Amino acid sequence: MKLAILCAGKGARLNGLTQGKPKQMLEIGGKRIYDHHLELSEYLGVEPVIITRPEYEQCFKRGETRIETTTTIDGVIPTLYRFRDIFSENFCWIAGDMLFTELSPLKDLLNEHLERGNFTSFFYAKNPKFKAKFVPSNNPRIVVGREVDFKYAIPNFLVHSNRVFE
Repeated sequence: MKLAILCAGKGARLNGLTQGKPKQMLEIGGKRIYDHHLELSEYLGVEPVIITRPEYEQCFKRGETRIETTTTIDGVIPTLYRFRDIFSENFCWIAGDMLFTELSPLKDLLNEHLERGNFTSFFYAKNPKFKAKFVPSNNPRIVVGREVDFKYAIPNFLVHSNRVFE
């Protein structure tokens, strides 16, 4: 199983801190955000796949870690779809600026996903800035906004069956 770590954003709001490098190179808790991601991957027992911009590729070189580059930045789902050939089995993904203080709920979610044969499993955390709301209908969708009546934040960690690309 693979963990897609999406690191293709420009991090413009943090440019004063990043000095042109990807924000995953910033240190938090004595480690780069990127190193936290690799530790998560190791803890979950999955292979990390970094998806980034060509100009950032060298920043992510570390051992045998797989790095894929894209010049088209058009959202999470289109990006994952563009690299669908890499994900021939169940896979996980996180945004490249996401950090977790407790990893065991993610492993529990992953294991439950596999045991049940789920199509998609989500881990949500409350976030006052961006909220997501599931809108059931003939055309179900997730609406992202800043409205305070949304109960959940955008998903922070997801596990998908590769059937999601069918």
